[in-house]
Amino acid sequence: MRLVVTGGRDYRDTERVFAALDELHARRPVTVLIEGEADGLDKRAKAWAQRRGIAVEPFPAPWDDVEHPSAVVRYRRDGKPYDVNAGPRRNQQMIDEGRPDYGLVFPGGTGTADMRRRLVAAGVPFEEVAA
Repeated sequence: MRLVVTGGRDYRDTERVFAALDELHARRPVTVLIEGEADGLDKRAKAWAQRRGIAVEPFPAPWDDVEHPSAVVRYRRDGKPYDVNAGPRRNQQMIDEGRPDYGLVFPGGTGTADMRRRLVAAGVPFEEVAA
């Protein structure tokens, strides 16, 4: 099964991530983990897959690509520009190019909510992990 994960970049409960992924993997064996390369949940899910010999397909958001046609440029505290639309574009890319069979949604913020909406719109079944 091709599994996409989503959750907050501040989600740091490694034990819960591993337990939820192990439980799902026991029910529906994961063959590929699709993740967005963000801090927090994504990095922990990637570590879980690597430790179990499961292929990982990373989809990092190109935050620095301020020349993208749909870029909305904002500035970080340090003055460096970034594209606010990079995250939502990456989320759609994880669905379109990642072709997940299933999703696992961990607690998170606006980016996680965006990915959850995209899973619903694409008809990808998923389950949510309680906080």
